[in-house]
Amino acid sequence: MPPLSISLPPDVPAELVVEPVLEPRVVFRVTFATSRHDREALLRSLTSNYELQQRPRKIEKIFSVLHFAISTWTSEDAARANAHAWPKNGDHIARLDLLPGLGVCVDRPSKGSEHRSLWAAPDQVLRCVADVRSA
Repeated sequence: MPPLSISLPPDVPAELVVEPVLEPRVVFRVTFATSRHDREALLRSLTSNYELQQRPRKIEKIFSVLHFAISTWTSEDAARANAHAWPKNGDHIARLDLLPGLGVCVDRPSKGSEHRSLWAAPDQVLRCVADVRSA
């Protein structure tokens, strides 16, 4: 039988706010794609863990909606640091120029965090890939 209640870890906010992209913005995604023309590798890296049929992990067990999102970063340096810390995520950085009208949504930023969860179909996000650089 599941527990009747849980406590949030101290660093986890009690709410998650998801907002549509209403103005252009730039985020960065760690990828194994080596160019913006590497469609297969880009699509895989723009696909959520849920769509990849992976089990929920970490905060995805508290906020299940995050299992449907991909992680992005607000700076190339933050994405590069993530790529170096977690090489299994990729060795290149894709710059995504997010445009209004594509159905892309992001979470409202946590104080001081450069991480952004992003929700959209992979082919919608693929339209936003502006550049891919080595990490």
